[in-house]
Amino acid sequence: MRELGAYIGNIQHFNMHDGTGLRTTIFFQGCTLRCAWCQNPELMSREPVMMYNRYRCVHCNACVKSCNRALLPACDILPTNQGEICDSCRSCVEECYFQARTFSSQWMTLDEVFRESMQDEPFYAGGGGITLSGGEPLLNIEFSKSLAKMLNKAGQNVIVETSGFVPYENILKIAPYVSIFYYDLKLINVNLRFKYLGTRDSLMLDNLQRLAKTQAKIVLRVPVIPHINDTVEEFNNILNFATKLKHVSEIHILPYHTLSIGKYEMIGKKYQLENWPEINKERIEMMSKIACDRGFYVNVGGI
Repeated sequence: MRELGAYIGNIQHFNMHDGTGLRTTIFFQGCTLRCAWCQNPELMSREPVMMYNRYRCVHCNACVKSCNRALLPACDILPTNQGEICDSCRSCVEECYFQARTFSSQWMTLDEVFRESMQDEPFYAGGGGITLSGGEPLLNIEFSKSLAKMLNKAGQNVIVETSGFVPYENILKIAPYVSIFYYDLKLINVNLRFKYLGTRDSLMLDNLQRLAKTQAKIVLRVPVIPHINDTVEEFNNILNFATKLKHVSEIHILPYHTLSIGKYEMIGKKYQLENWPEINKERIEMMSKIACDRGFYVNVGGI
């Protein structure tokens, strides 16, 4: 029987952007949403995807020569039918000295992730700890729950960043071991959800309402995207929804940026919001004031 594990995209140490204090952030592979502005598109798929960085490639074709199936295209081409030609043996990655050819994640056991997370324990004093992110960390709930439980037992606090687009039972399973849920509240309008998140389903909103009725601590995170949810209508929709949530008083406003565009190129996908304008400082300040006037504690940038 295979030991409990998960595909982990990255374990980021000394992070100051994913919760209180100094944190270690664990990025899980796999997500059920398809957000047009996703910052980690390589983690959308439930399985690892091949990545190619053209700036590191010297066109030696060592990766091509090492392919077990001899079906890998030239080193500067990503296979469009990866699942058919690639068995994820990773020999191409091992042979690529310049790390131009990589995979989005690797399989790690529960014990391996726990041990690496605890390496930073001396720096967690003063409110730091571990953040589970992704992707969607609550898809692999047995792993996430077991990890959070182990970390709690070791005296560490755990923050979960989630879209909430998972079965509510998954949220309930991990809730006893979570200090704070950083819960995404992106869009309310059903047509906008379908266009920019890939679903009309209200599951993430329903789960948020249910979770807010418990004793769980929730911080709402609103990624502000120009012309999508920064309009007066949709931002008011978000605030109207948020004001009805019990025990929820904090909102993080996350300004839109395009730092992830390079990742789309590395996985051979087109960025949906290409040439989209970045939001201006005055707009963010106005939205923050509106939220403050509605009674929320507002944090811009989520730091």
